[in-house]
Amino acid sequence: MTDNNLRDKLHIKAGLPEQVILSLAAKLNADLMIIGSVGNVGIKAKLIGNTAEKIMRLLKTDLLILPPN
Repeated sequence: MTDNNLRDKLHIKAGLPEQVILSLAAKLNADLMIIGSVGNVGIKAKLIGNTAEKIMRLLKTDLLILPPN
């Protein structure tokens, strides 16, 4: 039986999300990354930036993006 204690798998890092997530995925040799999306679209997304989209373009592993709500 494997220990699936999520507390042991929690990582809290500071920095730009797209850089931190890419670095952590590589360090962990992750098979899958799961992130949430805020749901900004149009001009607001372009001005603020779309982190999920940046990660999707750069990540070398499978990615599941969960929409808001």
